[in-house]
Amino acid sequence: NHKTFEILRNRKPALPLVSVGPFDEASGKILVKNILAEYRKTLDESPGNNQMKLVLKKTDAKKPLYLVVASEELRVYGEFEKLTAKIKSLPPTLDRLFEEVLRRMESDQDKNLLKTMLSSIVVSRSGIVEKEMIEILAIPQKGVANSLAGRIDQREVESEMKEGNSRGLFVKLPAMIWAPLFAALQPFLRPIEESGEGILSIFHGQMVEAIKKKYLTVRGGEVAVHKLLANYFRMKADPDGDKSWKGDARALSELPYHLLKGESKEELVVLLTDLIFLSKKCQHGMAADVVSDLSDALVYLRADGLSSSSRSTSSTQSKYSFASVSSSFLASYEEPTAQEEVVTPLQRIEDFYRFMSGNLHVISSQEEEHIQEILLQQAYNQPDSSQASITARAKGLEPAAGNFIVKWVNKPQRESACIINLDGNPTEAAMACAYSPDGKKIVIASRDQTLRICDSVSGAEIQVLTGHTNWVVDCHYSTSGRFIVSASWDESLKIWDAESGTEIFNLSGHTRRVNACAFSHNDKLVASGGWDCSVKIWNAENGKLVTSFGGHIKPVNAVCFSLDDKYAVSASWDTTIKVWALDPDDSTLPTCVKTLSGHEQSIRSVRFSPAGNQIISTSVDSTIRAWDFRTGKNSYVLNGHSQ
Repeated sequence: NHKTFEILRNRKPALPLVSVGPFDEASGKILVKNILAEYRKTLDESPGNNQMKLVLKKTDAKKPLYLVVASEELRVYGEFEKLTAKIKSLPPTLDRLFEEVLRRMESDQDKNLLKTMLSSIVVSRSGIVEKEMIEILAIPQKGVANSLAGRIDQREVESEMKEGNSRGLFVKLPAMIWAPLFAALQPFLRPIEESGEGILSIFHGQMVEAIKKKYLTVRGGEVAVHKLLANYFRMKADPDGDKSWKGDARALSELPYHLLKGESKEELVVLLTDLIFLSKKCQHGMAADVVSDLSDALVYLRADGLSSSSRSTSSTQSKYSFASVSSSFLASYEEPTAQEEVVTPLQRIEDFYRFMSGNLHVISSQEEEHIQEILLQQAYNQPDSSQASITARAKGLEPAAGNFIVKWVNKPQRESACIINLDGNPTEAAMACAYSPDGKKIVIASRDQTLRICDSVSGAEIQVLTGHTNWVVDCHYSTSGRFIVSASWDESLKIWDAESGTEIFNLSGHTRRVNACAFSHNDKLVASGGWDCSVKIWNAENGKLVTSFGGHIKPVNAVCFSLDDKYAVSASWDTTIKVWALDPDDSTLPTCVKTLSGHEQSIRSVRFSPAGNQIISTSVDSTIRAWDFRTGKNSYVLNGHSQ
């Protein structure tokens, strides 16, 4: 039932499926022998002392992972004479075996260094770079005795960490300490890149759980590790310590995450409303990540019970206020109001989220050297009450030499209603888009012959689906969210796996451009309409054509299914809407049960109301019409659009 298997099973053409039987004793013996043979070691299999049999009789010995970990433990065990006793003492189950591995590592290595290393890897988003880990372990940690006395002068470390940062220098754990620590953990890590500077991450989920159980179940345990990592990445992101944020991209990326997880609320809010920090992150190509950071902070602050519904001036409330410190070139700008408005952290993050998501398309399209000026200009362009505008004016931020800020005299003083701008391909028009059922993703069909799947919160591009050879003009998610259907002017439709982005079926049958497509609500059928004036129904489970029928005298622009999937509706250039009854016993004989007439020009779209009792249509005649599904009569007309 794993998602990966489901994706592979949906691949077309189908991949060969090989059934693997239970892991038997003979296979287990081969596995153990091969692992130990790499180190020129063997287990005794004599009748009087059959060590191999003792291993294979363990409860979880039918799991290959158990045998791999057990073999590793036996490999490093140094007392050959006591090997049989060691085998007997091995825990019988995998979870307990991993706990035993950790106990053994603590006896062989520095306990506190091991704890810091494993805990840091486990709480990280995607692992820790080896170079980072070597530096993290050398940081003096409050409340944690690193047991490095005699090997590292901690006073020297503290001095270098404070004064050496400006030169980009970080103290590293000596190789004589790091090498054995890394060697002990290496069998349980994902493969390291050839450069040796790869990401350190635990390979086995059971090992991760054992580490959490041993080191992170204590109250505040995870938070403390996140604070440690936040401190480290703060120094890496701002090596000069002056909030210029000249550090590397990875530190800029990781810092907000660890501040959030480390429950450093005030610092998190200050960081994510620092226009310099935001611009530096955008310069590293992480504009969408900034929006994600702000979105995550919103969720965190709301869950923490901070309300944005009321404004308070209480001195006891957590608040952020900003005095005006304008530079001479900004002297003509209006100062913030004399009665300084106090806002909650949540309100401030909400304002900055709206600012960044609404301007994402502008910022992400700029050359790196212009991003800071553009971000600052966009902040000034916000309403005067906006936190982004207040921050820019209060801090007196100046553009680089040779650039300037334009004062928008009559700028709107209302927040834009736009939530986010998605800029998939700036050179080609977007033709259609659709939300996933859970609202977390948006698929966009484009003239560039692709579909782009974007995160609906951050706007980040997740995937690009390629395969069509002409404009893609319509797209929809299935009700389950597992599939996407697309219609193209290359005369075809395609059904895609929404998770992997792989093409499942290519639906060919239309003789001219395909304009429209739709999934049935039970995900079993796909309807399509095109320039050949036909409506086609396809089996979404095997990609085969179920039926094709005509009735319109001009191209079909839109199709949809009724809520019970018993009817299909089509709309055409010929100004009519047709309702087709789909016989559940014989879907090859659809019947046109109603023709809805009233629009004066081509109909562009058609949908059922949420209750299913009305059909809603839009037209080039600039009207929206509602139709009673039962009678077929026009219920009302909405006028107001000019085109």
